[in-house]
Amino acid sequence: VTTNYNIGLAGSLVMNNGLLNIRALDTVRILNGTAIQGAPFSSSKYIVSLRTGNDVGVLRVDGMNGVTNLPVGTATNFLPVTLTPPSAADFAVSVFEGVTLDGTTGGTPFTSDQKLSVVDAVWTIDRVNGTGSTNVELNWVNGLEGSAFATYPDVLIGVARHDGTTWENGGGSGNNTTNMASNFYD
Repeated sequence: VTTNYNIGLAGSLVMNNGLLNIRALDTVRILNGTAIQGAPFSSSKYIVSLRTGNDVGVLRVDGMNGVTNLPVGTATNFLPVTLTPPSAADFAVSVFEGVTLDGTTGGTPFTSDQKLSVVDAVWTIDRVNGTGSTNVELNWVNGLEGSAFATYPDVLIGVARHDGTTWENGGGSGNNTTNMASNFYD
């Protein structure tokens, strides 16, 4: 299924099988914080954040409270996010492949040398409403790891954030076997 306009869901989003493609510039908005139903999610069942030029599709969940799995990815890779806000909050999430210097879809791409030490994807996670330190957990596939990154011990795996000027050093914790990294952000 592919969206062709913005959608607001007052009930539950249940994924039984296949992909839900959110067209670039469209937003699928879950209005009541209900978790996305249909787990387990996988490379054959997730929500695709489609990219066209500098635009991407967005999944937004309002009233998120507690551990929330967002089964998102790109047209080719399942790249889920788990958010754990301390109290009810609204988040908008998208993901695209191809790290850029400013973390935007239209930014200057990393060079091939720069990509050696990173996962070649960018998750855009915007807290639209709410406060407090939220745990952000990202997951990726081996094929997006640079060759140097693939050899890093877990102590060197973390989440790097673009602060509007530059990429901050990665922090938090990670596991290079399970392809997971997490960190807390305000």
